Amino acid sequence: MEWTGKYRPRTLGDVVGNNKAVQSLLSWARSWESGKLPKKRAVILAGSPGVGKTSAAHALASDMGWGVIELNASDTRNADAIKRVATAGALNQTFTDTGEFLTSDAGGRKLIILDEADNIQGNTDRGGIRAILDTIRKTHQPIVLIVNDLYGLTRHSSTFRTQCLTVKFSSISARSIKPVLRRIALAEHVDMDDATLEAIAQRTSGDLRSAINDLQALSEGRSYVGLEDANAVGRRDNRVTMYEAIRTILKTDNIRAAKKAANELNEDPEFLLLWLSENVPIEYKELDDLARGMEAVARADLFLQRARRTQNYRMWAYAIDMMTGGVATAKNKEYRFYNRYRFPMWLATMGRTKGIRATLKTLSHKLTTHCHTSASIARGDLIPFYRQMFDLDGAFAVEQTAHLELNASELAMLLGDDRDGKRVQMLLEAAEAREASGHIDPGGLGLAVFAAEEVAKADVDEARGPGENGNGNGNGNGNGNGNGNGNGNGNGKADGDAGAEEPETQRSLFEF
Repeated sequence: MEWTGKYRPRTLGDVVGNNKAVQSLLSWARSWESGKLPKKRAVILAGSPGVGKTSAAHALASDMGWGVIELNASDTRNADAIKRVATAGALNQTFTDTGEFLTSDAGGRKLIILDEADNIQGNTDRGGIRAILDTIRKTHQPIVLIVNDLYGLTRHSSTFRTQCLTVKFSSISARSIKPVLRRIALAEHVDMDDATLEAIAQRTSGDLRSAINDLQALSEGRSYVGLEDANAVGRRDNRVTMYEAIRTILKTDNIRAAKKAANELNEDPEFLLLWLSENVPIEYKELDDLARGMEAVARADLFLQRARRTQNYRMWAYAIDMMTGGVATAKNKEYRFYNRYRFPMWLATMGRTKGIRATLKTLSHKLTTHCHTSASIARGDLIPFYRQMFDLDGAFAVEQTAHLELNASELAMLLGDDRDGKRVQMLLEAAEAREASGHIDPGGLGLAVFAAEEVAKADVDEARGPGENGNGNGNGNGNGNGNGNGNGNGNGKADGDAGAEEPETQRSLFEF
């Protein structure tokens, strides 16, 4: 049996280090006992591997008397799997081990744990993020999301930050790890001195789980472990987060350290380059340093583009050299002050405008097919023209909505309105009536402005006819040679009134 499981904390009081995080987690759990659903129905436990996040979640369930439903990295965590296990558990009540029904109010809560939630990605876990968000919104049970990289989860959706409580676990100090190792060694009847325990605790860089695993490996078949045995095991390399890698590259002037940070990051070089292009100007305040740093970024970009174009991915090595060593050595001075590094704005903008760009693409495709032109002309010329025509000519708007089968999002883009706006809904209803009846009904579905215009125009024509053949020259007040009372040969009253009330040549269909 693995010692990490054998000596796992059974209560929150047994969790080593991170006292503040443990208290925050316990306070959140107690909010579920108030009889009302708390505002934050899920908590994110974020921190490096081996600092006690999963152990704290299980210890919390034990302290609160809750059952546990867990999905970890070894499970398929696509939308169907999450809905089948986590969502069903979040919405349903509990049964005891003997099959008796137990309500949440009677103490039958279940803690739903999604371990390594930041690694839900790719085809295997398709739809998993959306299913998790849906579960958090609907849940009647507490949910714990465990992540090594907080950004790896929140980059999918900002909803994780707004609807979840975030509790950060820090690396555990060697001083706190050492007593744990001593207690386990005594329980397993393994003799070792303080220097050996200190060496094991130091080499794991705050990862308690790795320290216990190393202790078990060194103690296998032995009753004594010395310092030489501990030193024979190399120091562990732990993966770093994007923020840590960026900070290392921008703060150091050591090429090897900068490349090591990039290698441990295990991210696509193009993704790292976007982060550097965003944050080099934040870090390098001297213009000469900034110029050299951005020159290194630009050269790295050239190598990446050539690698993609020629499929010669050996050029990645040159790109990585430029974006790590090149950027790190571009500065002539050390910038000691702290900077808050930013997520690449280009990626953020692309994420926010994804829906708009998709709508623009489908609308351009419809206009391209209808008008037999290119997509660039459709975007640059036809869409602005359609926007103007939709505002000026209601009949055109209804006809084209029906003919092109425009949806609410496409109409909103043409009208400059929300997709649930009044004008959009009027047009959709009018187009639907147009399809059903085969003609546009200007008097129905809020389109009475057409009928009013036609009637007014007919009245004007009728009034102008006699006036032009007679002697009436009535002005806008009905006072002229044609008799202001409308009894003259030119019917001045009619002509004058018409002149005062004549509608504009073009009126908008959507004047409210």
